[in-house]
Amino acid sequence: YLLRVGARASYEPNSPSSSDSGFTLIEILFAGFVLAVAVLGMLSLITVGHGIARTADEMAMAKGAVSEKLEEIREFAEQDFFHLPDQYSGENAGFNVPVLKPPKGGSVDAPVGHVEIREATVGDPNLLDVRVTVRWWGVSGDRRIEYRTRLSPF
Repeated sequence: YLLRVGARASYEPNSPSSSDSGFTLIEILFAGFVLAVAVLGMLSLITVGHGIARTADEMAMAKGAVSEKLEEIREFAEQDFFHLPDQYSGENAGFNVPVLKPPKGGSVDAPVGHVEIREATVGDPNLLDVRVTVRWWGVSGDRRIEYRTRLSPF
């Protein structure tokens, strides 16, 4: 029992004494576990978010490269439409996109972009089917984007 000067002594049998106050080892371990789970959850969210951002960047680069290549093809078609399939055949059919890696199993120097131009199988014989594809090895694995269009000399 503690007595202070000018204070009355009182005894409450169910109240914790000064030796019972504080946290037990089990409570501290449980709090540490909860904190560790929360931190690991936040780290996994950051990692997933970073992967999604990288995938979006790769996709934007691929779409930009396809758009540039299609614009280049349209400009060439305005000058010499009927030689367009010859211009983008063989070694001229491939193109590189900076930062994007070739798909797994391919050569490190292999182009990630490819252009295919051929006469349309249906409709006007003056129509050309144009397909521009970019295939790369990205953060989320083997990725591919493909745009198709038709061109005419008119």
